[in-house]
Amino acid sequence: MAQLTLPTNAKTAEAARLAAQSQSQWGLAWRRFKRNKLAVFSGFVLIGYLLVAMFAPIVSPQNPLTDNSGKDQIPPIFISKSPAGQNADPKFILG
Repeated sequence: MAQLTLPTNAKTAEAARLAAQSQSQWGLAWRRFKRNKLAVFSGFVLIGYLLVAMFAPIVSPQNPLTDNSGKDQIPPIFISKSPAGQNADPKFILG
């Protein structure tokens, strides 16, 4: 009986098709993810953010919720001149 021979391109295409059919859903998703350069870059950025978050106490040992300025009870300060050089209204603190 004669054996059916496929051209090299057809053999590799057939092998790739059979390999894709035999992979799990996770394997297929991982293969598509690896082909997308933007997704791989975003994955590295995400991993970088996670590492920074994990090592945040080492990088910044100060507590961000404490204020050590000693100016807790000082009222807002009114500036009599605006940045434009005009007289400001004392009734409007932000002006």
